[in-house]
Amino acid sequence: MSSARLRVSLYKVDLGTLYQKFLDEKVEDDSFNFLTDEDLKRLGVETIGDRIRLRESMRHLDVPESNLQPDQEHQERSLSTIVNERSMLFRRDGTSSSRNRSRSKQTKQKTWTGTFVCLANRKQSKIPKGTEKTVLFRCGLGLKRITANLNFTAEQLFNAIEDIYPKLKGSGGFEFLRCGQNCRDLQVIDCNWCPVELRNNIGSQAKIYLRPVQKDLETSPLHEEVETIQKETCTFCKQNVNLRELRDHIKSCRMYRNFELPDIDPPSPQPLIDIDEPEDTNLSVGVSLDVGARNEESQIEIDEPEDAIPPLGVSLGVGTRNEEPHISTETESSSFNTVSTEQPFEQIVEKIIKFCKTNDIVDPVEILRKYQEEMVTGRALEIEDVTQCAEGDTNFILIDRFSLLQTAMDEIGSISDLRLTLEVQFYNEVALDYGGPRKEFFRLLMQAIKEKYFDNGLRDLLADQYLFVGKIFALSSLQNGKLPTFLESAVVDELFNNTDSNSICITNLRQGMDALGFYTICKALPSLVFLFQNNTPALTMRGILHVLKAQFSEEGSNAYSFEKLVYGAFVRYLREVGSGRRSAVRLESVLQFVTGATEEPVLGFKIHPSITFYEVETTFLPTANTCISCLGLPRPSYNTGLPEDAELFKTYDYAFTSTFYGLK
Repeated sequence: MSSARLRVSLYKVDLGTLYQKFLDEKVEDDSFNFLTDEDLKRLGVETIGDRIRLRESMRHLDVPESNLQPDQEHQERSLSTIVNERSMLFRRDGTSSSRNRSRSKQTKQKTWTGTFVCLANRKQSKIPKGTEKTVLFRCGLGLKRITANLNFTAEQLFNAIEDIYPKLKGSGGFEFLRCGQNCRDLQVIDCNWCPVELRNNIGSQAKIYLRPVQKDLETSPLHEEVETIQKETCTFCKQNVNLRELRDHIKSCRMYRNFELPDIDPPSPQPLIDIDEPEDTNLSVGVSLDVGARNEESQIEIDEPEDAIPPLGVSLGVGTRNEEPHISTETESSSFNTVSTEQPFEQIVEKIIKFCKTNDIVDPVEILRKYQEEMVTGRALEIEDVTQCAEGDTNFILIDRFSLLQTAMDEIGSISDLRLTLEVQFYNEVALDYGGPRKEFFRLLMQAIKEKYFDNGLRDLLADQYLFVGKIFALSSLQNGKLPTFLESAVVDELFNNTDSNSICITNLRQGMDALGFYTICKALPSLVFLFQNNTPALTMRGILHVLKAQFSEEGSNAYSFEKLVYGAFVRYLREVGSGRRSAVRLESVLQFVTGATEEPVLGFKIHPSITFYEVETTFLPTANTCISCLGLPRPSYNTGLPEDAELFKTYDYAFTSTFYGLK
């Protein structure tokens, strides 16, 4: 009996060291085919792959008997393979294992990518503006993203930065700064300037500003700008003019030639409302507005035949309570104050209507977004980037929570340009308004308006105050406030569909809404009226957890384990609130505490609402930044444990029932 075929097969599959076991068990070529998987495992062929390869080798091996001796080279190669496998398994210092460990380390290396902005002025204390950014970009400085190994020291990171910004070399050193919250001031980052600490304190989204310490950096452009040599023939004088100068050249040509270029200058504003009149009537309109008026009504009149009836929906002026709306050539005062120095008000409204009709836009949300885009001026309504400071003009008003309607009437009535972004501050509250307090102001004001002017039907004795109500409807809809979805369908139908309404309340409501062109746009684009329907679904626990995204620390860190503890408690609290077991708090109260609104705005949030965690100091009382819709939950630490649910939930109740800003 022979076992030579078995020996060759074992060496072919790198299992030559098992040959002696097969001899001890008296396994030979003829008896191999009777071995089961359990037998092979007992003999040392443990893996399925090895057993399959060994059987295939025994089945297909067909060589002369004289060649059935394993050659010395194959034996040595097999032994070498076994040594390498064992050294890798037991981490011995073999060549193969060292190379494998090196490759493993390379794959496990983690990196961090930071957003850097290199400044040129060693005394700069504020973030660069638009023109400064252009200069920095041209000279090879400005914004760049740099990826560094997380294991880098601060010195290694400095070297990597100097490779990206060569001008920093020889500048006498540079420092790391960040932008302060809600301002343009730069502050030195007070943590270690290595990648790990920068990631933990700054993250990957915030910008890190690099400022030279001893020497200003050179700001000469890296590449010489090439002057535009492309020329075009002037249509009027047939001269070849440089493209950069062509527009100015055409304007000068128009001064001496009686030609018109409708595409060069914008068209002259067209009237928002056409008035049909007899051919022999000389129509003369003179309008003067007193922008300082508060509670007086404006009257605009037109000399016209007695049978001429002006169309309904005139955006400027109404008569007194007992008179029909009419237009006059002299205006005593105006409470609407809708004139903008930038562009004629009527032209903006007409532009919005024309754009939506031309592009077949019927979605009320898209119409409202276009309305907001064209109508709002000044500072942005919402913060879009937490690293940038919002700038621009605003209408600043002071509101008393305990006399909301009266102070709102006084403050809104004194505004000369309603298109400017509204900035709200409540009496004795310290929060700055970058969107949150304004949302809460409109929410509270809409609730007060509903209770006083609509819950018991329209109140004719307060008809003149419906001018203010209509103005608030337009202003709140325009500036991401609460929509007037509480109106009954009969009121909505009479407001927009019944052109012959005899109600002075409806007439004044229309006039107030047209202080910002809102009523005219609703009439021209009827689908916008759907915004007045209350079809917002009730807020659920799943819904609020979907809105509020938790931002945890790195998984596996100590902070992460503490954050999970308090987040789990917060979820349990929301479950009790959703089931009605916290009688003083509703899910809407939690959302209002975080965002200033009890429902998601029609146009959505500019920054997605979130939950952040910070180490507890003295209390587990939650805090919120409504301008960026961020809920701050204190987390436990090694020194301070998380309270029992009963105690913790009372703290949460106190926070979410508070509507005041500035409490800590």
